[in-house]
Amino acid sequence: CGKPSRENPIISQARHRLHLANCVEYLEKYLDMSSREDYDMVIAAQQIRNAMRELGKITGHVSTEEILDIIFTNFCI
Repeated sequence: CGKPSRENPIISQARHRLHLANCVEYLEKYLDMSSREDYDMVIAAQQIRNAMRELGKITGHVSTEEILDIIFTNFCI
């Protein structure tokens, strides 16, 4: 605990902690993949997109891709 700072923020919402933990996990996967000589750039880039999506769940940002996914998943088009 302690006093919050830029290096040690307090995150009071469990949902925010979950999304930030997921974001860190995706970024760690990206770093692991990209450190290999024969990594697949497309798969590594997907890890960054996943991390951004987790942050978007906190900030309320919804991408066009997510809107289309919802439309095609929930509606018969």
